[in-house]
Amino acid sequence: MRLSVGKDYSGKIANLYYYNETTGKFEYYQAAQVKEDGTVDFKFSHASDYVIVLNETDMSQTTGSVIASPKTSDNTPVAAAVILLLFGCALMGTAYRKNKHF
Repeated sequence: MRLSVGKDYSGKIANLYYYNETTGKFEYYQAAQVKEDGTVDFKFSHASDYVIVLNETDMSQTTGSVIASPKTSDNTPVAAAVILLLFGCALMGTAYRKNKHF
């Protein structure tokens, strides 16, 4: 996957961490150098939640390649919101077909 992180970070190292749901921490996954155009390429083998840490060095060689995830207290039920959104769209579509207007 190619991501744009901005030309300001050209030459820096983008360290990719993934969220391990079992431990509740972000674990080092891989690193890649940011290109002159501000993009960085990563190869993924599994879907997960990721975070990129831009640094001067590849963090794979450092001790403590695990970082704690931040406590945000955001427990929004995203799946429920998506289902409600789809239900609302279906309801509006049905009403439109019956009345040809709102």
